[in-house]
Parts: sequence; structure tokens; C-alpha cells
Amino acid sequence: MKRVLDLPDWPPIGGGAYKQSDPFGVSAQEVRIKELVRLSDEHIVFTGAFHNQTLTYDFKAPNKETAKKLWMILEKFLGKQIFKVGLEIIPED
Repeated sequence: MKRVLDLPDWPPIGGGAYKQSDPFGVSAQEVRIKELVRLSDEHIVFTGAFHNQTLTYDFKAPNKETAKKLWMILEKFLGKQIFKVGLEIIPED
């Protein structure tokens, strides 16, 4: 049984343009998943919301199959904390 948090480099680090004075969410507990942008091979791009800021997340899964499974998990977690995604079990084939 493998959880999302067991994937290498999960949770990803958010990026994007912001002013120095803007609050910036560094914790996966503070950022909520806003939108799924793209799934391409093993690459996933999604955005997160922290206060009035939108952060972009790029994640590379170990393979295409895992990326597809993670995408489906992320769909269920729109509006929820990135941290909570890590606790989800990745379905086996």
C-alpha cells in the first residue's frame, strides 16, 4: 500500500509571480488545490490558492500510470489542502 506522500518529491514546491510584501504559503497545509492544468506523460501541473495568491505546482511522477492515478486523486481534492492529498492511497492495478 503506497500513499501519495511516498512519491519522490511530494508535495511539490509552489512557484509563481508575487510581490515581496505578499504573504506566501510554503506549507502544504496552507495551500488549497485550485485547478488542474495539465497532465502530459508523467508530468502534472496544477495551481493552488493561498490567501489571494495563485501558486503553480509542477510535479513529475515516477511514470505515466502513476501520473494518471495521481491526477484522478487530485480531481477529488479540488478546494482541499495539498497536505491531505499526501494521505491518499494510490490505487493498485
